[in-house]
Amino acid sequence: MKVTGNDVGTVMKYSGHKTLDSFSNYIHPTDEGRIVSMQALDGVDEILTAQGRVEDVRSDGSAKKHARK
Repeated sequence: MKVTGNDVGTVMKYSGHKTLDSFSNYIHPTDEGRIVSMQALDGVDEILTAQGRVEDVRSDGSAKKHARK
């Protein structure tokens, strides 16, 4: 996967896998992926913290819809 730049679609096409579920047996987390993911989540956390509550950030009323469920 690293050779293709994590191009899952191309690897699946040439390996004959039709669904991500069948292909997922061969996908394994990497330390690099974990670090990048944590950095992205930290960035989102910083934005939400700076803005206040999550409900204050949403402008389409979706927070109210989720709260009722």
